[in-house]
Amino acid sequence: QNDYKVAVLSRGYNRKSNGFVLARPDTSVQMIGDEPFQMNQNFPDIHIAVDRDRCQGIEQLCNSHIAPGTEVIILEDAFHHRYVKPGINILFVEYHRLI
Repeated sequence: QNDYKVAVLSRGYNRKSNGFVLARPDTSVQMIGDEPFQMNQNFPDIHIAVDRDRCQGIEQLCNSHIAPGTEVIILEDAFHHRYVKPGINILFVEYHRLI
């Protein structure tokens, strides 16, 4: 966050909206889902967005009119999205439940 303008893209499970939604400070949990909502509350300096179609969401975040300055996009829960070719994969696991 200190070195790059970061955006996070999530599917937004259990949200009541459709398509791409870029979170604003007043965006409700119903619009983006609970995990993106928490990220939006805790990290106000990064772009938080949701879109079921990850490729479309990435395109939107790369649009300088929609998410100005975005340099790095973190895909939350994206290992099963084969249409996206990541630059790096990071997998978090519980310490006591190693793979």
